[in-house]
Amino acid sequence: MAQQQTTQQGFTLTELMIVVAIVAILAAIGLPSYRNYAREAKRSDAHDAITTIANLEERFFTENNRYTANPTDLGYASNTPNSNEGYWQLSIPTGSATAYTIRAVPTGTHTDPDCPQIEQNSLGAKSPTTCW
Repeated sequence: MAQQQTTQQGFTLTELMIVVAIVAILAAIGLPSYRNYAREAKRSDAHDAITTIANLEERFFTENNRYTANPTDLGYASNTPNSNEGYWQLSIPTGSATAYTIRAVPTGTHTDPDCPQIEQNSLGAKSPTTCW
């Protein structure tokens, strides 16, 4: 009786290490891009919330002939409402009869090192411009 040869199937350590290296390279390229994309998507949450408050301020001005620094006057339940998705806390640090400024700052675990706060005033000026 002749002995049958058996062939081993599987991956060698070298092949496995090549695959691990390729995955590491792809992760090193893709992860920063994903984080940047996620930050920009969360900034749009701030933009929507600031625009909503600006519209409410203009409506308030039409009805009362003045602006307000109090978000509760605009229909919010607190003086520091959160954005729709909850990534930003909003405030109106400057609100007078003739002008206002709306500010959004990151909340909770959300951080945005490039945009620690986003603002818009009653003239429509937005800062910092790189965050819009």
